[in-house]
Amino acid sequence: MREKFARWMSGRYGNDHLNSTLVWTALILLILNIFVNNSVLTLLAYVAWGFSIYRMFSRKIYQRNNENQWFLAKTKKIRHQFSAISKGTKDKNSRYFICPQCAQIVRVPKGRGKIEITCPSCHTHFDRKS
Repeated sequence: MREKFARWMSGRYGNDHLNSTLVWTALILLILNIFVNNSVLTLLAYVAWGFSIYRMFSRKIYQRNNENQWFLAKTKKIRHQFSAISKGTKDKNSRYFICPQCAQIVRVPKGRGKIEITCPSCHTHFDRKS
């Protein structure tokens, strides 16, 4: 059965970041709809879910890839900030900051008070509390 599905999916686009975001958006809208009970939320959730399925099974790989690249370019800043937050929650001895000039993630030891940080890539100085 797995081989049949793999053969059927060959030449189709599959899953990517935009599809994952659409599915999570649909799921959040459906959960929110439980509390609000609004038919517009249900419709938006089904549209997001349907568009995700359409993209997943599409044979227009070049167009779907362009859509995903556009999405990744538009969400780059927020994904970068979440990456810094994620690193900060895993590392208990360091704090992570984003350089205001070049958006480089800079690691600084925790518990040093207010310090001046120098970005290793663009050498910009900025003050933060560690």
